[in-house]
Formats: sequence, structure tokens, C-alpha cells
Amino acid sequence: MSYKISVNLEDFLKNLKALKEKYNNIVSDKNGTDNNAASADTTETDKDNLKSQIDEITKAYEKSNYRTYDGYKVPVYKKTDYSVMTDDEIKEYAKNLLEEKQNKEVNDYIAKTDSLKTGYEDDKKNAAETAEKQKGNLVSEYDAAKQSAENQALKRGLGRSSVITKQLENYDNSKISDLKSVDSDLSEKISETDEKIDSLEKEKAEALDNYKISQAAELQTEIDNLKTANDKKVAEAEKYNNELAEKESESMNSLKEKGIDTDEKYSDEYKKAASDKVKAILNYYGTMSAADALKALDGDKKELFGDLPDEYFYYVKKTLKDKTKEKNS
Repeated sequence: MSYKISVNLEDFLKNLKALKEKYNNIVSDKNGTDNNAASADTTETDKDNLKSQIDEITKAYEKSNYRTYDGYKVPVYKKTDYSVMTDDEIKEYAKNLLEEKQNKEVNDYIAKTDSLKTGYEDDKKNAAETAEKQKGNLVSEYDAAKQSAENQALKRGLGRSSVITKQLENYDNSKISDLKSVDSDLSEKISETDEKIDSLEKEKAEALDNYKISQAAELQTEIDNLKTANDKKVAEAEKYNNELAEKESESMNSLKEKGIDTDEKYSDEYKKAASDKVKAILNYYGTMSAADALKALDGDKKELFGDLPDEYFYYVKKTLKDKTKEKNS
């Protein structure tokens, strides 16, 4: 909470007179010596401690539930904070929300089709191995049959007769025919399996395209739902804040009718917080000489005084200048 305001200097000086006196006492306790040694000992830790003090004072002020004006207490109507997501932020959020689920769906389907394809490839490999065994068995069977026929013919003295020669030719022709049949069956099985694989690949491509379409639609639905929820949250927060603003206006108007200035800088709580901050700042500069403090003051303004009205800064500066004059007189 920040306030860029100006204050009644006379009222301010009256409230902080005691602080000035305390500061003077702090410096005089140095036994009238120049505070160069103390200034040299001032560390960043000292300043960090001061900033922590100021932050705590600010937090305590902002947590206060009332503001007091000329003895009248009015409640602080604390509006709800809400952040509005941009369209890009909503889209990215929805995408991240669905990404794991959608990726799993696609990966599971790909794994399933890849498993089927591997099974088909194994079928082809097994069919080829089976065909090779069949052909080997056929060759062995025909070779054994031919050898047996030749042996029988020799026993009967018909080793080179036209009968045995024709029989052996028939064995060779039958073997060739059977081997061709095995190859033909194998070719047919491989062709059928390849068609299954091609069909599976086409189905996979179509399915993945459909996944893209359905997931894009799912993403858009999620985006629309998030936008609706976001808009509802904003509307509810704005309604709540508007109601608080009306109540706050009523409270302030009742004070204004009594001639009371309701600028928050005039509340007792604000003055107290500002006085506590100035007190802490003066105590900090009291650890160094007034001359060194003046040198550091301008550079510390933004860091230490923040959004306090300039009158507070100039009060501290005047206090330091007055002390310097006292030392030099």
C-alpha cells in the first residue's frame, strides 16, 4: 500500500519534536567527539536491520483494521486481490494441464500398434523358417526315396533300365513341384501379412490425425472452461470490491459531513507508522556523525523513505543540519 501525499508540516513537527530531542541526545552521548569512528563501523547489516524495521512497521500498519480520524474510528475495507490470466497464459496452462494425459493416450496407442506390427513381422519370420524346414524335409524325403529306388533296381539288375530312370525323373519333378508349392504358400502368407501391416499403418496414421483433432478440441474446451472460470472469479472479486468501496464511501462521507479530512495520511495510524519509521531512521543516522549522515541521506532517500511524503525526509534532513550547525557553533 503506497501513499503519495503531503502532510501538515506544523502538525508533523509537533508530533516528532520528541524524536529530534532523542536524536540530539544520541549524538551528544558521543562525548562531543566527531563520530567518524562510529560512521566507519556502520555496515550494510545495520541498514538491512533498519529496512527490516521499516518493513515490519509497514506490515503492521497495513494489517490494522481501523483508521482513526479526530477520535472517530472507521473500519478498513480490505479489497480482495485477484489476478487476471491473459489468453496466452490460459492456453499455456490448459496445454500443460492436458499434456500428460494426452501424451499417454497417444503413446499407449502407438505402443499397441507397434506391438501388433511386431507380431506380424514375427509371423512372416516364423512362416519363412517353417517353409525352409518343410523344403528341407521334402528334399530329404525325395532324396531318400530316390536312393531306395536305385538300390532296389540294382538288386534286380535294373540299374539303368528305362523304368527306373523314369521313376527317378518323376521323383525329381514331384520334388520340384512340392518345393514350388511351399514357396507359393509362403509368398501368399507373407503377402497377406504385409497387407495387414499396411492396413495397420494406415489405420495408425488416421488414428493419430484423429487424436490431433480430438485433442485440439479437448484443449479448446479446457481453454473455454478456464476462461469462464477466470471471468467468473474476476466478476465476483469486482462485485465484492465495489460493495466494499460503497461501504467505505459511506463511512468517509459521514466524517466529511463533520468537517473531518479523511485523507489517510491524517489518520492516527498513518501518523504513528510514519513517526515510527522516522524514529528508526534517526536512530540509524545517530550511529554516525551528522556530517556523514547528511552525505548518506540523499542517496538513501528512495531506499529508506520509500513513498513517505517529502516532508518526512526534509524533517530528518533539517534535524541533521541543525545538529551540524550546533557542532560548528
